[in-house]
Amino acid sequence: MKIDNLRLHQFFTDKNIMHLHHANSVATSSSFIRENGLLSRGCMEERGLFQTEQSSDKIDKEYDVWNDVFIDTVDLHGYFPRQNLYGPVLFKFSIDFLLEDEIDIWITKNNPIYWNQYTTNEEKYFQGIEDVVENWDSFDTQRRMITIRKPNKPVLFESLVEIKIDNPQVEIYEEVNPFYEAREALNQLTIDKLEIRELIKERECGSCYCLDNYLTQISAEQIARLFLPEVHTNFPK
Repeated sequence: MKIDNLRLHQFFTDKNIMHLHHANSVATSSSFIRENGLLSRGCMEERGLFQTEQSSDKIDKEYDVWNDVFIDTVDLHGYFPRQNLYGPVLFKFSIDFLLEDEIDIWITKNNPIYWNQYTTNEEKYFQGIEDVVENWDSFDTQRRMITIRKPNKPVLFESLVEIKIDNPQVEIYEEVNPFYEAREALNQLTIDKLEIRELIKERECGSCYCLDNYLTQISAEQIARLFLPEVHTNFPK
């Protein structure tokens, strides 16, 4: 259900939640940068834009969130001691876009991948700002997902404050450096978008298991899918 944006902004301020976050692959993030904003997966499909597949795609279509944009109240790479599972590129936004009422905000009580045919709307979403205020702390952080409901256009880049890229510190296929390729891809996209380029930074991470995970738990093919642009010769087809 739609949440009152102004009251949500005040609630987030009181909770010291001053930024919202979205993580994705380099290939999908490249489409965002070309279009000057985050787009729902449904909107990207409709426009014929490239995006990497996600395991939740079928569920998103089934439960009518395919056309929504998802953002988190925390940077999950850091909140959990591991890399973000959705991708190595993190977009960080100021919450001040909530000071305008142009977008329709809904907040989940659980990730849609855990919904089923018996899940009620009251179990899926907070039912209004009063529900948010009263019951926010009753739900785990990763279950509370901020969704922009069916925007059908690029959103949020006016509130963009930082773009961070993981450096996995590995090489794949003997000579491909994923971080270099990711950074170079985003640099090329922002030749004429210097206001975005200056926001791109390497993530500094010294207190989680991401480097070990990239080295020992994630295949070269998956690293390529996450870090390489879709035009790279080693991008999985």
